[in-house]
Amino acid sequence: MKHIKFPKIKQFKDAIKEVKSMSEFVGLDENGDAIFDHDLKKPTINFKGCVKIHGTNAGIQYNCETGELVAQSRSQIVRDGHFGFPQWVNQHRKNLIALCEEIKSCNNTESVVLFGEWAGRGIQKGVGICNIDPAFFLFDVGYMEDDIVWDCPIIYTDYFYTIENFQTYQVDVDFNNPAEARDKMEKMVEEVENNCPVAAAFGVSGIGEGIVFTGTYKDRRIRFKVKGEAHKVVGSKDKIAITEEDLRNVQDLVNYTVTENRVKQGIQEVCNGELDKKYTGALLKWIVKDIQSEEQDAIDKLGVNGYTKYLSDAARKIYFEMIDEEIV
Repeated sequence: MKHIKFPKIKQFKDAIKEVKSMSEFVGLDENGDAIFDHDLKKPTINFKGCVKIHGTNAGIQYNCETGELVAQSRSQIVRDGHFGFPQWVNQHRKNLIALCEEIKSCNNTESVVLFGEWAGRGIQKGVGICNIDPAFFLFDVGYMEDDIVWDCPIIYTDYFYTIENFQTYQVDVDFNNPAEARDKMEKMVEEVENNCPVAAAFGVSGIGEGIVFTGTYKDRRIRFKVKGEAHKVVGSKDKIAITEEDLRNVQDLVNYTVTENRVKQGIQEVCNGELDKKYTGALLKWIVKDIQSEEQDAIDKLGVNGYTKYLSDAARKIYFEMIDEEIV
C-alpha cells in the first residue's frame, strides 16, 4: 500500500499570506502569469479551533478493494514499534474496518485514511495528556484518489476519540487587520497551556500544547497551528508570528529556528522517540528541511548561502546534550 502523508500544518503567518494571495488574484494575463489587485478588500473568515494533542502523528489506512488495514506514522507504514500503535490497530481491526467501510459507503473512494495523534503515557512528556493510557485521537479523514483531506466527521466510538468531541474554539479573522484576532487566539492558547481541556476530560490536570484552527475560503481549507510558550519551535517572542522576524545574519536565523522543541519534534518524527547518535544524520537533515519548509520567507529575506551548516551544528549540539542528559 502507498503511504499517504498528512499535509503539514503551517503557521498563522502562512495563512495570512495564502488568504492575501487568493483574495487579490483576479486572473491570468496573455502569458499565463497571475494578475493581482492589491487594493481589493480581504475577507473575514471564521475559524474553528481544536486542541492540538502532544503525541506522535499516526494514521490508519484501509484499502477498500483488498480489505487491507495498516498503521502508519507521519512518514511510513509501520508494522511494529511506533509506541505500540500498530498493535493497537490490530487489536481493533474488526471495528476499524467496519468504520472505514461505513465511510466508504458515503464516498466513492479506493482508500480511507484516518489521521490522528497517538498520545498518552510513554509517548511524550511534560503535558497533561501524558498521564492517560495511550489513545488515538482522530482529527481528519483522507481519501487516496486525489490525496486531499476532508473535514473530520464527528465520529463516536468506544475505542478511540475524535478531537472535535472535546472543547472547541471560534474566532473570526479579519484579514485586513489580522492582528486583532491574534490577541484573542493567544488568550485561547494560554488557557489550553494552563490546563489542557482534553486531559481535563479524563480527570487529569496538566499543560496543553496549543490549538489548530481551520476555516474555509473559496472552497479551500485554510489551516494553521498556534502553540503555547512551552511548545514553540521558533524563538519568537509572540506565540503567533504575523510577519517575518527581521533576521539580519545567520546567527539570528539559528537562534530563531533551532530550538529544543524543534529537536524534540524531530526525535519523534525521525528517531522513533529514541536518543541514539545513530540517528544524527537523518535527524539533522529533517530539522534543516523542516526549517526551510516553515521559514523560507525569512531565509530569502536573509539573502545568504551556506546557512545550513550552522543550522545543523546548532541542532547537533542540542541533540547531543539531550543524549548526555537523557532528555526526551
